[in-house]
Amino acid sequence: MSLPPERQTREFFRLWAEGKITGDVLQEVIERASSLGLKQTFKKVLQQARKAAAEISDPYLRAKVQAAIAGALAQAQDFEQARKVAAEISGSYVRAEALVAIAGASHQIQDFEQARKVAAEIIDSYLRAEVQAAIAGALAQAQDFERARKVAAEIIGSYWRAKALVAIAGALAQTQDFERARKVAAEISSPYLRAEALAAIAGASHQAQDFKQARKAAAEISDPYSRAKALAAIVGALAQAQDFEQARKVAAEISHPYLRAEALAAIAGASHQAQDFEQARKAAAEISDPYSRAEVQAAIVGALAQAQDFEQARKVAAEISHPYLRAKVQAVIAGALAQAQEFEQARKAAAEISHPYLRAEALAAIAGALAEAIKS
Repeated sequence: MSLPPERQTREFFRLWAEGKITGDVLQEVIERASSLGLKQTFKKVLQQARKAAAEISDPYLRAKVQAAIAGALAQAQDFEQARKVAAEISGSYVRAEALVAIAGASHQIQDFEQARKVAAEIIDSYLRAEVQAAIAGALAQAQDFERARKVAAEIIGSYWRAKALVAIAGALAQTQDFERARKVAAEISSPYLRAEALAAIAGASHQAQDFKQARKAAAEISDPYSRAKALAAIVGALAQAQDFEQARKVAAEISHPYLRAEALAAIAGASHQAQDFEQARKAAAEISDPYSRAEVQAAIVGALAQAQDFEQARKVAAEISHPYLRAKVQAVIAGALAQAQEFEQARKAAAEISHPYLRAEALAAIAGALAEAIKS
């Protein structure tokens, strides 16, 4: 297989830097490449990306691409190279972001300490607090709760300190340590963020008392949008716990059209029931902003594809007006078809994708599914 041209390589890392390609997606691509003997090819692509980054004149954009490369190397478990790339980043904020990504993948104390050191150099207090919250979250995910609490305590801004506590409470809940998770959530002064933490705990514990506490916290929120966001988080947790009847009741209380539609899409994605998909589509149609409507429609398509209702998924995809989101959902459909071992249909779906990177992403998904099918 030939290497992607330099233009496609630039596009790949631009999308990564903008947050349009998640670490999970990249890790999946790397794993699939490895199964097909293409790991060395991927490394060569990263080398091309470094060369392309060096040619970027804008310092911030160059730093963002370098951070993307460092993150990709960390996801590939090549920590030595990831650290070298991070060291080349000029801006403290972006360099700290890259170091957090490395620490989150390596779980090594030296990487967390380096991230903390660079974060301390950030002049802007808000940005510094944001990075410190990310470090606390990464430490919590690594189950180093003592250090995570220590970093959270160092955060000056109340919002980002609370966000760090939300991450810690959620990570504790994932380890089934619900008592400690509840204690951390109780420390959060912001009703909205406390509700967010309690919803995460409830989603992991499936206990009525936790849902009740999350609902109570949401009721204390005066701002309508923030209250709707908290209720949407509770809906997601209820759907995760398979309590669809209660999830639908809470979703009906959400006044904001976009957030209500998003919540209904989450229910449909978990229940796979036609009535839930129809309710989500109906709610999406009520959203006046075209991009927001397209975002919800994309979420519905993803849920339909995962439920293997490809006919309905294509119908909803055809309704999406935004070109990038439409291409994104076409890639999701192609990947889901491949997972269902409908390889010819998957290839046809991928061929319809106009966006070069998303088409390549879909084909990688198909290749990965084919490799799995051959092995089994």
